[in-house]
Amino acid sequence: MPHRSEKLFDMAGQVAFSSMVTVSGWLHSSGDSPRALVAQLLVYCWSLRLGWFLFRRFLQRGSDFRFVQARHKLGYFFFTWTAQGLWCLPVGLPVLLVQANQEKVGPCGSDLVGIVLWASGLLLETVADRQKLRFVNEREAAGMERRWIDIGVWKYSRHPNYCGGCVVWLGMAVLCSPGQNLGLMAVSPVFSAVFLMESSLPWLEAVADSRFRQDPEYWRYKSCLLYTSDAADEEDSVDLGGRRIIKKKKRKNVRYEH
Repeated sequence: MPHRSEKLFDMAGQVAFSSMVTVSGWLHSSGDSPRALVAQLLVYCWSLRLGWFLFRRFLQRGSDFRFVQARHKLGYFFFTWTAQGLWCLPVGLPVLLVQANQEKVGPCGSDLVGIVLWASGLLLETVADRQKLRFVNEREAAGMERRWIDIGVWKYSRHPNYCGGCVVWLGMAVLCSPGQNLGLMAVSPVFSAVFLMESSLPWLEAVADSRFRQDPEYWRYKSCLLYTSDAADEEDSVDLGGRRIIKKKKRKNVRYEH
């Protein structure tokens, strides 16, 4: 904060998250519950992976575009750091609840489902992050102009890393759900999805729209619903460099006579 630097912003968020879970586990002796212990270990894996990736990416880039204006506005800068701390509670709620639950619930099918969902989400998030970082680095090294990414898992979604993050917490909620209030379990994945869709995604979309607004190919890319190598209907597809996209169909206005 004294230098208004965002260098440790993402890393600090992951440290805070892991610390919250560690203290909660210590207070409630979560080591006595295999499910709580597994959930705690999964949080450590997720936090370590994401925190290290974001910190390493910042070191490569030297700055974070999200803070270009914020670092000059002390109130907003302070708010972003504070909000990050508050973000930990609703997202980590399933883990905190299963740690606090003293009723021992034996192993069940939802444990496996939750772990598979969590692992799938982490894999998607990791692959997406690595693919985009490599894409950006390779284009910069070759002296090529910036471009949106539409390869790998980014071929199917404009934000697969965020999708993976939401699946991570859906899996965690399922893992921690036995013997718990399902409504409270749902807070984490729902909050994660809403938070990303209402805060981060509009910001990223606005930046991309501003950066590529003069490129008609970008707007064709944004208007697509599904990427495919073989579009069934030629009239509803556009060829982009050997790959076709199926375009979203526009609604027709129908007037009803009474």
